[in-house]
Amino acid sequence: MTERLSNAFDASLTAARRLAGYAQSDRLLTPRNAAQRFLNPNRDDANWAPQYKEISFQKPVIQFWKESEDEKHRFRKYNPGNGLATVLVRDTSLGIARERMPKTILELNSDDKLKTFEAIGQFGHGGSSALAFCESCLVISQPRFETTGNEFYWTLIFPEQEAEASKQSLVRKWFADEDGLPLIASLADFQDIAAIVPGTSLWHFGYNRGGWIKPISGPEQTNPWGRLGRLFFFLTEAWQGIEPLLKRSAILVCRIGTMHISYEDLKQKLRESVRTVWPYAWMMGAPRVSELKNSQTGIIRPGAIGCKEEYDFKFRLS
Repeated sequence: MTERLSNAFDASLTAARRLAGYAQSDRLLTPRNAAQRFLNPNRDDANWAPQYKEISFQKPVIQFWKESEDEKHRFRKYNPGNGLATVLVRDTSLGIARERMPKTILELNSDDKLKTFEAIGQFGHGGSSALAFCESCLVISQPRFETTGNEFYWTLIFPEQEAEASKQSLVRKWFADEDGLPLIASLADFQDIAAIVPGTSLWHFGYNRGGWIKPISGPEQTNPWGRLGRLFFFLTEAWQGIEPLLKRSAILVCRIGTMHISYEDLKQKLRESVRTVWPYAWMMGAPRVSELKNSQTGIIRPGAIGCKEEYDFKFRLS
C-alpha cells in the first residue's frame, strides 16, 4: 500500500510540473526538488501549498473500511485471522490514458517512470504488488491532459486459479474489451464519478488488514512495541506475497537486526507474523547471532547508531 501512495504522489508531482508550464522532466527535478518548487517550498512542514494557481487539485488520500468478519478470500488456503478491509487510494491529479493502463497500472515491473525524474518510484506501478494481499481491485481513471470528453476508464482486477502448469497457483485477470483495453464509461451515466476525476482511484476489496487498523492515538503507536508491530505487519505482507511460491515442506530463513527491542519480543512477534500465513510453522531451534562490527549506518544517516546484532531465524512451514 505504500507503493500505491507513492504512485499517487508521483502522479501529483508530474501533474503539478505540467500545470506549472514545465512540459519536460529533467534530472534536476528530484522528488524533493519538485515538491518544493511546485507544492511547498518549506522543507520543515508537510502542508499542501501549491505555488501556481493552475495547480488546483487536492493531495492524495487513503481511506479504510473494515469488512464483515465473514468475508474470506476465495482461493487462499489460510485466510488471515485479523479480518479484511476495503482500502481506497485516490489522487485527482494526472490520471492515466486508456491505452497506457495495460502497460502501467495493470502490469508488473514496467519501466514507465525511468525518465520521469520527479517520480519516487523507478519501475512503474510497483503498487500492483498490493494485488497479492486483496481479493479484487476496482480501478477508475481519467487523464488530465489527454482529451477524453465525457469518458472515464475502469476495470476490475480479480484472481482466478491457473489452469495450466505454472509456478503460481493464482493469476490476476481484469475486465477488458476485445483489444485488451480497459472499459469505457460515461460521466453522464455515473455523475458521482465527476467529483473524483481527472485522476485515479483504486478500491482494494478484501485487503488483509493484519491487525494494523488501530486507534491513531495512545502510547502503543510510539513506544518500541508499537514500532515493532508495524515492522512485523510489513513482514506479514512479505510472507503473504511469497506463500504461493513455496512448497509446504519449505524452510524459511529470515535474518533480522534489532535495536531497542528485546530478543524475547523479537522472537514472539516474528513467530506470530510467520504463523499468520503458515499456522503450523515451527521455529527450528535458537537463531544464529552475528555481531555487527563494521556498521555503515553513520554514512547513510549521520549520528545514527544502527543495529548491533543480527539473528538468523529458521522456520519449517509445516
